[in-house]
Amino acid sequence: MNDSRQDYRQFIESHPRYPPKAEDRHAGIAQHAMSQVNHGVLAYYLAFRKAVTLETLAQQM
Repeated sequence: MNDSRQDYRQFIESHPRYPPKAEDRHAGIAQHAMSQVNHGVLAYYLAFRKAVTLETLAQQM
């Protein structure tokens, strides 16, 4: 009986957890949120650069 319990524990420990632990899931959520924020900042920056470029072109004409 004790032998099979040991085998079961080794099997559980050697296989990845599913569902993932809460810490892993939270890390994934935080990572996703940060990438969303980075995309927003990048889009804002590019729009700003485009506006500045158009403005300088208009002034040069």
